Amino acid sequence: MSLEAKEFITKFESFCPLWLAEQGDPCGLHIGSLDKKIDRVMMTLDVRPEVVSEAIEKDIDLIVAKHPPIFRPVDRLVADDPQTKMYIDLVKHDIAVYAAHTNMDIIWGGLNDWFCEMLGIKESHYLVKTHEARLKKLAVYVPSDNGKQMREALAKTGAGTQGNYRNTSYSLTGVGRFTPNKKANPTIGTQDQEEQVQETRIEVVFPETLQEKVLQAMYQAHPYEEPAYDSFTFR
Repeated sequence: MSLEAKEFITKFESFCPLWLAEQGDPCGLHIGSLDKKIDRVMMTLDVRPEVVSEAIEKDIDLIVAKHPPIFRPVDRLVADDPQTKMYIDLVKHDIAVYAAHTNMDIIWGGLNDWFCEMLGIKESHYLVKTHEARLKKLAVYVPSDNGKQMREALAKTGAGTQGNYRNTSYSLTGVGRFTPNKKANPTIGTQDQEEQVQETRIEVVFPETLQEKVLQAMYQAHPYEEPAYDSFTFR
């Protein structure tokens, strides 16, 4: 099943955003275009000639590399130089190359955390504070009977963790009104008839890097086919 390359990278950057990269680190798209559909993605530490040969052999559409393949400007693109020939081959075979370097190191749950887990380190802390993740707030409207289910689903993603507290949220009860049209498949109510439901507005705060997981959990836990919600950055 094909996927839009832009959609894939958008999901990737929701976990590992480019703004977390250190100054001067050229993360992001290096070669090719994301305006295409992709079927096969290769992950690699470095983009080397042998890696490119394997990608061509396996019909890879997108390479996601740890180390950016182009750190300095390329002053010539010639086929008799193995380093620049691989750039030519990548373009020729329409293989895009995307790099995630220091942003992958810095992100919570990223490469450095994986190393700590492999080494059996139970408690870890950053040495130097380099970035601060922007916070977002989700406000979702759900039938009051489903409020507990929604709060638990959001908490499992890490939403609502603030300092030494977890599972934090705020709820406000009100009345939701809607009229399903003839194409709707309402969980509550009847087509072409106005419905009123006692609903609860649930608010949770989470770092921007969790947005994809939080929204996915919200959709899965919500009983409506068209959930009503607000999501905004406030710091």
